[in-house]
Amino acid sequence: MTQIPEQMTAVLLESYEGATGLRVVQRSVPQPGPQDVLIQVAAAPINPSDLSFLQGRYGFQKTLPTIPGFEGSGTVVAVGRETGLMGRFLLGRRVACVTQQHGEGLWAEYAVTSVNYALPLAGAVSLEQGRCRW
Repeated sequence: MTQIPEQMTAVLLESYEGATGLRVVQRSVPQPGPQDVLIQVAAAPINPSDLSFLQGRYGFQKTLPTIPGFEGSGTVVAVGRETGLMGRFLLGRRVACVTQQHGEGLWAEYAVTSVNYALPLAGAVSLEQGRCRW
């Protein structure tokens, strides 16, 4: 299994000013909650919805600072204690995933999301292709 570091590199949104509100930082790797999975992120696109979010013009705003990025792909490296059979199934697998309105996004080396928002990728689908499965 993958060794999970204590720190990661992430893009942090500090103000809703578009790209000027972003900076690259070192942060602690998040821990999965009871019904969450921790994903080692491999790919996360920049979509029109992300650009609207960076400018504060998406359907919601998060408390700042926050890590942006609504969707991506990667490998599940840890699971919460209440993820059940699905969590055990996903552990070590490549997935496409999205983040919720609450919590942080996928523009980081590691991200947490609900076990329900991580879908296993077929073997023929690369992590690059899987980043936009939704």
